[in-house]
Parts: sequence; structure tokens; C-alpha cells
Amino acid sequence: MKTHILILILFGFLPAISGAQDFDRKKLDVFYDSLSVNNKFMGNVALTKDGNLIYERSVGFSDAENNVLANQNTKYRVGSISKTFTSVLIMQAVEEGKLKLDALLSNYFPTVINADKINIRNMLNQSSGIASFTNSRDYTTWNTQPKSEQELLNIIVERGSKFEPNSKSEYSNSNYVLLTFILEKVYGKPYAKLIKEKIAKPLNLSNTYVGGKIDVSKNEAKSYSHSGKWIAFSETDMSIPIGCWRNCVNRN
Repeated sequence: MKTHILILILFGFLPAISGAQDFDRKKLDVFYDSLSVNNKFMGNVALTKDGNLIYERSVGFSDAENNVLANQNTKYRVGSISKTFTSVLIMQAVEEGKLKLDALLSNYFPTVINADKINIRNMLNQSSGIASFTNSRDYTTWNTQPKSEQELLNIIVERGSKFEPNSKSEYSNSNYVLLTFILEKVYGKPYAKLIKEKIAKPLNLSNTYVGGKIDVSKNEAKSYSHSGKWIAFSETDMSIPIGCWRNCVNRN
């Protein structure tokens, strides 16, 4: 929790710096030096003004176990920001007439509880009531192993519902896994290819893609927590989060 608070404070601090007419680079360096020495932050920072890069800094390791330092081109997994990509793909499908926001989940996955009451919009805005499969007590006992669409669907169905659709909102990773499956069905293509063709390539995002197992030889960073030392997280198999979290990305 302390790490999350620090990151929120850090990113709240950066816009104030980038919006100023000028800033002291040395003070910023001292700031990030302090974070690094005290093991409070690892990652890349890039500030731009009027479209021009005015400051960048890499802090920490991409591979702490082997003392491999991060650099400006190190790629990090972006976690649940992946949901933003999935939302964009859904809205593109709506614009292209391949999908309707009012389309019912029962058209695709009728075995999900309340599927005949849940529409695409409900899943986008987290008002479906579908319980989040990542909150299952046994989740960490199987999340490192590959799962098929049917296996994940069975798990989501088993988790059930927490409330009536559209009665309130509650964060659920299940919503975005189901949206990913729906995208793959309406386009007839895997999610990774959709990200590449419909988002990354048009925007020239050469290092934005759906990652697989982290490959430090390709300058992909491991994910860490700190408890006396940097401890690498176990890797969730990428067949599980898909459009829900953990795409790989760097600033370009």
C-alpha cells in the first residue's frame, strides 16, 4: 500500500513540474536519487513541453537479481491500464458496426449469471455485478498456469454475481476478460493482433504490445515489490489477464 501511495504522490507531482515555465533539473535528479537510494521507486520518467522532451530519468532495475539497470527504452507492463486499450477496441467495434453497447452478454456467453440482463455497456463501466475472478481465494494457486477461454469462462461462471446488473458499480476483472473474448469473436482475431493492428501500428507505438513471459534480454522489466530487498512478483500467465491487465509498453 505504501508503494501505491508513493506512486500516486509522484505522478501528482509531475504535472506541476511539467506545467512550469522552467524547472531545476538538478533538484529533480536529487529527488529521484533519493527515491532510488531509499528503494521507494523503480521506473522511467519522461517530461515533455510543447511536444518536446525536456527531462527523462530511469530509476532502478529491469532485472534486480542480476543488477541490470533500467534505461530509457526499458519496457514495463502497464497493469490495468490495459483496460483502456480494451475499451478503445470496444468503441472502435461499435463505430464499425460490429458491436452495440446494448448487446446482451447472453448473445456470447449465456452461462454467465444474469447474462440476459448484462450488456456491453455494463461491463465497460463495471456495473454488471459479475464477481471478479481474481478475488478468488485459490487464484494464486493457478494463475501462473495457462488457461483456455473455456476454463476462464467456467471460473467466472462459478464466481457468480455480487449484485443486480446496473444497480451499482464495483471493479471486476471478469468484465474485461469477457470483453476481450467478445472482441476476439466479432473480429475473428486474437487480442494481441487487434492491439497491434488497431492501436499500436496506427499510432506508431513500436513498443506497445501484448506481452508474453517477461524476457529481460529484450529489455522487458520484471515487476517487483520491496520488503527489505526487491522481490520479483510471480508472473501471471498471459492467457489469464489478456485485455484486463499487463500489456507491455514503454514511452514510444
